[in-house]
Amino acid sequence: WGGFLASDGCVDSENRVRLYLHSKAITHLEKFKAYVNKPHKIQHSEKYPDRCAFEFTDRNYVEFLEEHFNIVPKKSLTYQIPLLFDNQYPDFFRGLFDGDGCICESFSNRASKTATLYATLTGSADCVSEFYLLMEKHLGIVGHIQNRAKYGTTGNPFSCVKYNTNKAKLLLSYLYKDSTLSTRLDRKFELYDDIIVKG
Repeated sequence: WGGFLASDGCVDSENRVRLYLHSKAITHLEKFKAYVNKPHKIQHSEKYPDRCAFEFTDRNYVEFLEEHFNIVPKKSLTYQIPLLFDNQYPDFFRGLFDGDGCICESFSNRASKTATLYATLTGSADCVSEFYLLMEKHLGIVGHIQNRAKYGTTGNPFSCVKYNTNKAKLLLSYLYKDSTLSTRLDRKFELYDDIIVKG
């Protein structure tokens, strides 16, 4: 959940923790609500009917997220991966990938009979660079980093790292093979299961 909050969640100066997702992912909000054991209701946006949110106020929780996961207000374009034990990284990165990752298959041209598998992660330049280095260290795989345009008036860059074919398979297995129903994003796991496990 620390990884997922780092990607799709936010905290603010009033000690609020918030997840704001597409309504198709409401079951993931329900999982998070069960995990934090808070009585607050999941809210549906009147302005954006396809969006829903879960939030609560808890100063200790916000302080914990900052201390252990570098989650602070307005962190999207400056986020840095925290220092964790090696056995914690798969769970953390799965949360990060569930929020800001992508799994897809693509044909190189109309004549291609076999699709190429891609797994990508988009985020702040620092976050993507650290993810790249840690995947090289833990899995021995090297991805391709694409630097994106600077964002709006902040001037902060964001990046994307891409893995394909066997590298993508190694990465996705690392993230999802030992995952549990209570924490993983169902849609991403189903893609992993269909493409990698069932093949």
